[in-house]
Amino acid sequence: MASGNPALRHLAIDCIADGNAVGRLVAAARLFGALLTPETATRLAIITEELVSNLIDHAEMPRGAAINLVLALEAGRVRFILTDQAAPFDPRTPQVEHIRNTIPTRGAGAGLALVRAWTVIDSYERVGACNVLTLTLPDCEIASDNGAL
Repeated sequence: MASGNPALRHLAIDCIADGNAVGRLVAAARLFGALLTPETATRLAIITEELVSNLIDHAEMPRGAAINLVLALEAGRVRFILTDQAAPFDPRTPQVEHIRNTIPTRGAGAGLALVRAWTVIDSYERVGACNVLTLTLPDCEIASDNGAL
């Protein structure tokens, strides 16, 4: 495991689902990614960007809805939990049924395919008015020089 500040092995951030949410949550993923090798950190940032962008661009959410991201480093893997107040959406189901307001020039579903390729979708559940998606980035490489964290 990585040395350094153990507080950075777990990160939780809440934000409002607005035009700044993608940037805020990707920045948080990049901060957390300092524990990881550059390749793994980049994958984490891309996964965060894809999932949060989909929420902002396509999901039906109430005004002022919140998004919560939890990242945790656990024995060679990163646990990724995304909670949102959007309409129900299980990314394990065939995406054709769920694509709303697609933007054809942006790949219509390519981001979800990337998420599925780079992660294991551990669970999706609807808890009250929220979606809770839990992913694992398996076989994560920990940065060897992160003592400055």
